[in-house]
Amino acid sequence: MTALARAARSSVALALMVAPLLVSAPGCLFLPNLAGHGYTPCDDDSACPPGRFCDESLCAPPPWHDQAFGRRRAVIVANPAASPIPAGAAVPIVVGGETGVLALAELGASFRFTDYDRASASWRVVSVYLDRESDRFTAWIPTAREIPAGGSALLAFVESNAADGLPHVSEDPAATFAQWQAFDAPLADDTWFQSPAGGPVVQDGMVNVADNQAIVLQAPLVPPVLAVLVARINGATCDEVFLGLVGDDRALFQVPPEAGIFVGSNLQGTAQLAPTSDSTPTDVGDGLTVVNAMARTVVAIDGGAVLVEHAGATAFADPDLRPPFGADPLYLAVQVGGACSVDVDAVWTTPLPQPFPTVTVEAPVDFNLAYEN
Repeated sequence: MTALARAARSSVALALMVAPLLVSAPGCLFLPNLAGHGYTPCDDDSACPPGRFCDESLCAPPPWHDQAFGRRRAVIVANPAASPIPAGAAVPIVVGGETGVLALAELGASFRFTDYDRASASWRVVSVYLDRESDRFTAWIPTAREIPAGGSALLAFVESNAADGLPHVSEDPAATFAQWQAFDAPLADDTWFQSPAGGPVVQDGMVNVADNQAIVLQAPLVPPVLAVLVARINGATCDEVFLGLVGDDRALFQVPPEAGIFVGSNLQGTAQLAPTSDSTPTDVGDGLTVVNAMARTVVAIDGGAVLVEHAGATAFADPDLRPPFGADPLYLAVQVGGACSVDVDAVWTTPLPQPFPTVTVEAPVDFNLAYEN
């Protein structure tokens, strides 16, 4: 497979592969198993799987992008949702850890993500966000094209094994997400509602929200939406701490519609939901103990599909909540009550429908300089 994929670098090379090749033994022909390696007959691109294009009546991968990178893999995303994944939505893939699509050692440090545009026959480097943890990272990759409901598409190519051995990944979280906020400067009044005004303190790349304080991101979010808050609760004597989405951009406490994690005393947390503007916030699902460390709280809403997670544990999940969330705008909020505080490191959102897409990383293809001759 590897040699065939390497050789498919141009229409000329592909035509040579299709033709029967004479070998040294008289009367013998070498007939490569093209179909077994993905080179299936086609009339146009629609007949080819994601990451391949119809060239010389065969489904073939695009030409090699950059000889400085010795290996590439196609990253394919499948959308099981009933609605399309819009172009620009960030899709997460995990590398490393127990559930990663690749091991850290497989990828190495010298990699980047790229995309091939069929219409212009051109390549570009894709900027992503790497959410790093101790034994893994999650690469959030923005889609270059809409992915239809029930369909699959190329998300990106990951190119690795660079000749110089240096890191090459392009990171730009502001370009990756619909909303991205880190905390390297005081909160901007036109971006954040804060109570009391000027109360939450930004220091060391985090914002500290103390007792009787709240911050609300002013950007309205309309489902489908996935929101991530990277935060830490300091202390265990909280009375009312809320991390999630609320229905008012100046909310001092939970305002419906809302969804998120509510934390009481002894760091006991529960998912709290109110899907409509006239509903009452209600504790749902199984309770959990909130970790006293920097952790990710995830809130995802897509109509009746709702997911609330904290530190990798599911607090609540329902694919068909009734009544469902509507089109009322939601706002990302952190609200604190009690003798504790919350440090927020970063927050981000992306319009990702549910069920979440599945990602497959195809087998690696290696570039061989011999094919340049």
